[in-house]
Amino acid sequence: MNRYNQAVEAYVEKAIEELHFEDLLILVKDEHSLGDYLFSPCKNIEYRFSGRVGIFGNVWIESGSLIKRVEGREETIVLEDFIIELNNIVGMDELTLAQFIEEANQTIYGDLIFKERFETIKNHFLSFDFHAIDSALPGHPKILNNKGRIGWGADEFQKFAPESGSRFKLHWLAVKRDQILLGLDNNFLKEAKNDQFFLNSTQSDLSEIYEKCNNQKISLEDYIVFPVHPWQWNRYIQIQYRGMLEESLLVSLGEWGPDYSAQASIRTLSNCESKEMPDMKLSVSILNTSSYRGIPQRFIENGYKVSRGFEKVVEEDNFLRNKVLIAKEVGALSVLAGSFSRLKTSPSRFNEMLGCIVRESVPSLLKEGQSAYPVSAFFFRESDSEKNYSFVKELITESEMSYTQWFGEYFKNVVIPLYYLQVIHGIGIVAHGQNVVAFLEKGIPRGIILKDFHGDLRMSDQSVHLKEEWTKSLSKLPPQYLIHDLLTGHFVTVLRYLARVCHDFKMMSEAEFFKLLNQEINQFYKDNDINIPPEMNLLRDEFEKLQVNNVRFKIGYKETSGSPKPLVGRNIKNPIVYYNEGEKNEL
Repeated sequence: MNRYNQAVEAYVEKAIEELHFEDLLILVKDEHSLGDYLFSPCKNIEYRFSGRVGIFGNVWIESGSLIKRVEGREETIVLEDFIIELNNIVGMDELTLAQFIEEANQTIYGDLIFKERFETIKNHFLSFDFHAIDSALPGHPKILNNKGRIGWGADEFQKFAPESGSRFKLHWLAVKRDQILLGLDNNFLKEAKNDQFFLNSTQSDLSEIYEKCNNQKISLEDYIVFPVHPWQWNRYIQIQYRGMLEESLLVSLGEWGPDYSAQASIRTLSNCESKEMPDMKLSVSILNTSSYRGIPQRFIENGYKVSRGFEKVVEEDNFLRNKVLIAKEVGALSVLAGSFSRLKTSPSRFNEMLGCIVRESVPSLLKEGQSAYPVSAFFFRESDSEKNYSFVKELITESEMSYTQWFGEYFKNVVIPLYYLQVIHGIGIVAHGQNVVAFLEKGIPRGIILKDFHGDLRMSDQSVHLKEEWTKSLSKLPPQYLIHDLLTGHFVTVLRYLARVCHDFKMMSEAEFFKLLNQEINQFYKDNDINIPPEMNLLRDEFEKLQVNNVRFKIGYKETSGSPKPLVGRNIKNPIVYYNEGEKNEL
């Protein structure tokens, strides 16, 4: 089977698994073949595979076992055919269906780049630093079209996608200071000899860029210089900001400075020449997964205050102080969007088109002997072979700990601090595999680094910090909603996959995995004499299941002024409580 067909087969396997989890597909166990299941999207067509039902009640397919039969004859699995057949069940209108197929083909193209790169790096994962690992991961585990990137073509995938591993220079602009929203933590670069915050964040020789400014008669007292993603400059800024460019309110200085490369989020870029220098998060107005990847203006002026305030909470808490680090957002800028800003319900991307956030890099926070990985790295496995390579298994082997000991440390130093932030401080962060970074010592999890606070940091409407100034711009949610930043963000979107890897690579069963988590949670309750409200109790019988793929099927691709809201499926029987029953799961 060639690489393209392998990618298509993996896509279809994931689609069946995730849409079964979202209660959208009915699977039938084949009574004549042990471990075989059937999915029939329409008459005379069936997809047959070997697999098992995991502890969350969804099927896990044995890689390489999937076959398609049409009227009893085996046929090649074709991506577009599968999606059209699937639509008999999920019910997209044809406008949405066509766009979904387009996005799926984009995703397959990105997967092919990923697979080609993986072949060259798979033997070196343990030697990789944070950014190398982050950029080499396969993408969002739940969303089917996780590399859709609508707006990009093949050249952009090769030049700017994280899986390509490409490096590129940023385009720099000078903007009149009265045309921007600005928020800077001047303590971050207090030794700088000028107030050009974004230039100083590159740690580069500024003589060349100063010469560019002089040649265009740019006064650095009147202008501030900042970067834009080179694709964004070519696709949008030259056209949509033409008036400002003609009036010299905005001036192009061209490409300059160190090389950068994309992290998994695409718009966050790492300095390739000095890894401890800050990351740059830049507007990239492509549709990827659920939204356009711009920079919202809401947090620009107060983002650094949020980071400072959150760090202060951590530093003043004896439990959190040594377990949680904050990758602070230290500077942000957004150019005012002109006529778009006067439209009250225009699509959000038009007001998020030209912005920049400077954030402390993960390597800059580490001490000697420490390493860091996005927690999504821990459920990474080689895509083409079910039991060939597991990153976390290799990592645990190097640590010389037992699997039980290692995952006990993970729960104690990664999961429990996230929960503690919620129940003690009323602070939640969407705890998916990118926002949460585990830092390790000698290969053992010792704590977490939290990042990405422009929208993914929220607060309970009952938090003890509500009156503090730094919290004013944060979204406030009832506790029963905020807890899903952990339940859905981490348990469903990280631990569900990590438990599968543990089972498949014979480290421990899914039941043993969640029994271990149960023990750590019970120990936390024992050590902290606090009143846990029922909606925050991690040992309740059930919790709500949020559907992410079904949202796309229902609302299509129509642009809105905000992000789409998830839909709710059937409740999940809590595997932390009913872990013993998980091994008996049947369809």
